[in-house]
Amino acid sequence: MENTQWKGKKWFCYGTSMTDNSGADVEVPTGIYSKYLAELAGLEEHNFGKGGSGIVPAIHGKVDSIKTRCMRLDDGKADADLITLEIISNDMKADL
Repeated sequence: MENTQWKGKKWFCYGTSMTDNSGADVEVPTGIYSKYLAELAGLEEHNFGKGGSGIVPAIHGKVDSIKTRCMRLDDGKADADLITLEIISNDMKADL
């Protein structure tokens, strides 16, 4: 797909191990979909997924949950063209 509406656009993705691609080169990789999606669409990927995390700070900590990563402004997202959140899988039955 040479010409897509996303070619060259900045994609900031936040989420759990399904998004986290830091372990893509290990025996049992996590979050490998984002790499292929970025390649297919021509996106410039900025991945802030973290395995085991969730959006509810009461369960996942007030320092480094998906919510706190999304709320930061020092990671470049002010220039993002697309921001996606992948949540719920690790939040069990917590109140959102």
